[in-house]
Parts: sequence; C-alpha cells; structure tokens
Amino acid sequence: MDKFFGRNILHLFFPFRCPVCGEIISPREFFCADCTANLPFFDKSREVSIKNVDSFTAPFVYNEKISPAIFLLKNGIKGNSAHALGEFLAKSVKNSDFCGDIDFIVPVPMTKKDEKRRGFNQAVVIAGELSKRISVPVLKDAVIKKRGTSEQKTLSRTDREKNIVGAFGISDKIAVEDVIAHKNILVVDDICTTGSTISEVASVLKENGVSLVYCACCCKTV
Repeated sequence: MDKFFGRNILHLFFPFRCPVCGEIISPREFFCADCTANLPFFDKSREVSIKNVDSFTAPFVYNEKISPAIFLLKNGIKGNSAHALGEFLAKSVKNSDFCGDIDFIVPVPMTKKDEKRRGFNQAVVIAGELSKRISVPVLKDAVIKKRGTSEQKTLSRTDREKNIVGAFGISDKIAVEDVIAHKNILVVDDICTTGSTISEVASVLKENGVSLVYCACCCKTV
C-alpha cells in the first residue's frame, strides 16, 4: 500500500498546508516549493560540542524561515509541522555518524504539571515521528523532569546551566539494569540553543549506565 494513502484520504477533507507559510500543499509534500527552496539547513560540517553528548545532529538552523513550523508544533496546532519536521529530522539522523547504533529514543521531558497544562510534550511528538521513520522504539517515560525550571530562553548561558542542574531523573518505571544500562540512547528535542538541557539529560542517562548518548534536534540556534 502507498505510504501516503492515509494522507491522501485525509487531504480530501482537511487539506495539508505548508507549516511555514500556510499555503495548501499536496499530501506528498512537506513544505511548499517556495519555503522548501529557502529552508535554513544546518551545516553538517559545523561541530556542535555538548557536554555528556557523544554526537549531535540537526536538519535546520533556527531562524524566521523555519520558526513558524516550530511555533505550530509547540502550540499544538500541529497541522503538517510534526510530519514535516519529523521527516527532515529522520533524514539528518540517517546521515549521521551514529545511525544504526541507536537502541532507544528518549524525548526531553516536561514536568507532569507543564505537560498537563499544555496537553502534550512536543519532544514526544517529534520522537514518535522519528521512531516511525528509523524503526527505533521511544522510551517516553525513561527520564522525568522532577521540578519546574525558569524558561531557558530568558536566561544567560551560565544561568541556563544553573537553572537545569538536578531537574531530571530516571523514572521508577524503568528497570535501569534491564532496560537502559549499556545501551546507546538518542535524546530528541525541538530546539537546541546552548545545549544545557540536553547535557543534563545526557548526564542522568550516563550516571545510570547508558554507554553512549546522541542528540538530534529539529533546529540548532546560531
């Protein structure tokens, strides 16, 4: 069966739109032609060093040419955004130096309170889209966020690091030795700025026996 069959049917009733400009697109497209031509691709030759993370990849640089798609995803008006971002994130992972070496995908968690207020966690949505494309299972509840933190985007690099220290832990639902110990984990989030959050999640995983921690984000800020 054509993998786009379901999208073709859904498109008849709810036409898909470009997650950047809103123009109607076909079920087989991810962005419209104009927005596709202007996508801000991340330079793979640019090394990103994040403490506790063994390798990093992202399809896009975060700017105004991709930010509307991220905005839709964060605000739950997903439309075609999760599908489009998930597709390009998967391409980035498949072209990485760690593709084929991933045992589980772990989305960056939110506190239960924040997730309940928003109704979802966009990192979980993206992790699900990626999982479908690279056939690696998601451990949604492996890492939990134990306490609330200030919004990272409002803080300096130093304050971001202080803000996030000790905020994460391994869930009681996970039997560490049986599930994640000696495994390689891919941590997924929507945007990476300084990498402080991802570094803290990676630290928790490695403290609990994970061998290698990779990271894939939809966008990396300049």
